[in-house]
Amino acid sequence: MAKDLNKVPVPAELKERQVTLAKAYVKDKHELGLGVSDFCSNYSVSTATWYKWLDNPRFEGYINNLQGNIISDSEKEAYHIVKKKIMQMATKKDASVKEIDLFLDTFAYVVEAEKRKAMQELGITPEGDKGNDTRTIDQKKNALISRLTNKGDA
Repeated sequence: MAKDLNKVPVPAELKERQVTLAKAYVKDKHELGLGVSDFCSNYSVSTATWYKWLDNPRFEGYINNLQGNIISDSEKEAYHIVKKKIMQMATKKDASVKEIDLFLDTFAYVVEAEKRKAMQELGITPEGDKGNDTRTIDQKKNALISRLTNKGDA
């Protein structure tokens, strides 16, 4: 597995310690099911530091790329089969609350993407995110006023 992890391109701005710990984290998480607090304790890094690093999109992206690189094709195939089954259960007419909850838990990333999209359409960006909304203040104001007046009509 270490050979596969070394194939993942390392963002230039990451420090050697970050790269080493990122590889160890992915390996320990995959092989041992180790959580963040146990990992940080084992490798003498504070959880505050770890989460600060994860706030860096390049570090987080590197972790995600490492994780994607060690997942076998059979694991990916099984995931897609289960994913399809969960979608079928949650979208049937008489879906139970448990089935819907399972869907929402499994597809939390879709829910999050929809939230981000809605926030972007409203001209709202999370703190620290520069966003890519190129509208002027007046355009944003007019869009907000339009939405507010349309809500009153409903």
